[in-house]
Amino acid sequence: GGHTHVAMVRPVGGRIVINSGSVGAPYDEDVRASYAWLEGRRGSWEAEIRRVSYDQTAVEAGYQASELAAARCVLVEMFHRSVMSGLPWVSDFAWWLRTQPAEVVADQRGAQRLYDAAHGPGRWAFPYARQ
Repeated sequence: GGHTHVAMVRPVGGRIVINSGSVGAPYDEDVRASYAWLEGRRGSWEAEIRRVSYDQTAVEAGYQASELAAARCVLVEMFHRSVMSGLPWVSDFAWWLRTQPAEVVADQRGAQRLYDAAHGPGRWAFPYARQ
């Protein structure tokens, strides 16, 4: 599986479902990069999620020095929040934005203020997010 940003190895209906998570934007509050490790054993496979720490101070410094930060694009800022926190800021904001009227969407900075006033950790807009 993929694109959920949540690393997991789970039995489901007699099968094992594996999602390697995310190298740079995990959504499980663990900012370390994750990957799936698969090993063949006696006619079957064993899977585990492994994590790798990286220098988040360097990531922050690189972001702040980048043209991305200088552009002050709302979606880039939300993605930056996700990278630095391990939380689903960018996906939740993007989902919420799709539910808004055109006049809210047209003013991205205003939309971000509205979103921030009502949503965030423990109060995500996406109805299936872990609260």
